[in-house]
Amino acid sequence: MNIKKIISQKHTLSSLILLSALPCSNVQADGLFSAQDNSLFIPFLNYQGQNYLAEFSMLNANQLQLTAATPRADIPAYGMSTSVDENLDFTMQRISFNGQLYNAEIHYQQGDRFSIDNISVVDDSIQGRGDINQSTLVNELSQTQFDLMVSLYNFQNGRDVNISAQHDIQVYTVNYQTLDPAGALTNASALIAFPTDTQQSYPLIAYQHGTETLRANAPSQNAFDLPTLALAASGYVVVSTDFLGLGDSLQLHPYVHAHSLTTAVIDALRSARHLAAEKNIQLNHQLFLTGYSEGGYATMAVHRELQTHYSDEFTVTASAPMAGPYDLSSSMQAPLLDARPLPSPYYFPYALLAYNQVYGFTDKLSDFFQAPYDQTITELYDGNHSSSAINAALPDPRQLYIQSIYDSLATEQHTWLQVALAENDTYRWIPEAPMYLFHCVNDNKVPYQNTQIAYDYFQSVGASQVQLLAIDDPALNQGDVHTNCAIPLLLNGKAIFDGLIE
Repeated sequence: MNIKKIISQKHTLSSLILLSALPCSNVQADGLFSAQDNSLFIPFLNYQGQNYLAEFSMLNANQLQLTAATPRADIPAYGMSTSVDENLDFTMQRISFNGQLYNAEIHYQQGDRFSIDNISVVDDSIQGRGDINQSTLVNELSQTQFDLMVSLYNFQNGRDVNISAQHDIQVYTVNYQTLDPAGALTNASALIAFPTDTQQSYPLIAYQHGTETLRANAPSQNAFDLPTLALAASGYVVVSTDFLGLGDSLQLHPYVHAHSLTTAVIDALRSARHLAAEKNIQLNHQLFLTGYSEGGYATMAVHRELQTHYSDEFTVTASAPMAGPYDLSSSMQAPLLDARPLPSPYYFPYALLAYNQVYGFTDKLSDFFQAPYDQTITELYDGNHSSSAINAALPDPRQLYIQSIYDSLATEQHTWLQVALAENDTYRWIPEAPMYLFHCVNDNKVPYQNTQIAYDYFQSVGASQVQLLAIDDPALNQGDVHTNCAIPLLLNGKAIFDGLIE
């Protein structure tokens, strides 16, 4: 089989050069590796001006066989195609395997055979990450004003949020530098709030918000974001990251894409440190992490990433991931395969569009969606539609997805969608700092099974510092349980953190 003939006539060249014996930690990639069948997927290989999606099989520890090369007309959403030189050699910069990113050199041998050499972990330590482009004071609240705000919130929403201020606070929006899924510097935004008393020192906390489709609903767009203000009024320096694609960031949010969530949060933490130093706010060297729904998922991913790659810069005191979709490859698929109506049908299309943008599965959305939705669905996720508006515009799932989507999720044989979902599971590691897993057992949107599976895994590997807090409160089990549980669980997590402050 002649390699040049394959490239010019066949199909499938993408971004999946992966390795067969390496560790973990979720990151963006221009390639995916499947250990299940030792295959490498590379979405964008460019040879003589033509982009290909390519697949390779790994024959042994350092030898690959090209099995398919498909011409494609599009370009990557992030970064550039991987260039193949005249000798058919190329370098992969970001191969994702077991949640870790690697780079590797690929050298042509003969026929359809290549060697894979010099595999190493990707170094994302780019100068400028976390630097603040602009900070703006957007709110100042006294203790009395905060307490009045909470009373008004309780009255308007029929809630009983029981929290009172211990500090006057200031609130800033920041535009800062972070990485996009291809590893290039890009701008993102966040909300940062802290007590105004410069005579005390405070712990730093990262709060990760839940699933959001409206760009204008991101924390930085709301100077009265209640979780952010409540934590600051309680004595924390708080950073609430918008995530890429929300707030000041205009592309599609890379939904439940672990690595881009982690870099956005980690660089926001850096920007919070910069701003605190500028405003003479003292930090006490403690770091807490918390979040709900997608924010719970991000919290677990950030804890892992900090422990794995940033331990010389950040030490996590404790984390509290809440109601997150940690088990994307299993628990989150089950409701889609069930015949019953989905409570949040906008979740899975959000992930499909985001993953296709990151991993480059196809240049035709008709490979995912039936007509006419293959032509119109991206408009629903343009950052200007609420989740309720998207849900109302979507048909029954059986009229939305093509049959092969269901087949690919139901089969025991790997598909690249399955590989990407597994790559973005967040629980296969061993936390060193305390982790408190909160979840309402009757959650109607993010199945409780996500947290049970994560907890069971942590117990199986001896992570005794992980605790499961399963909530079954009759007062929360009416209507939209997922939404009902958000604030009560966040308050419970804050109470645990309060007891750990030095």
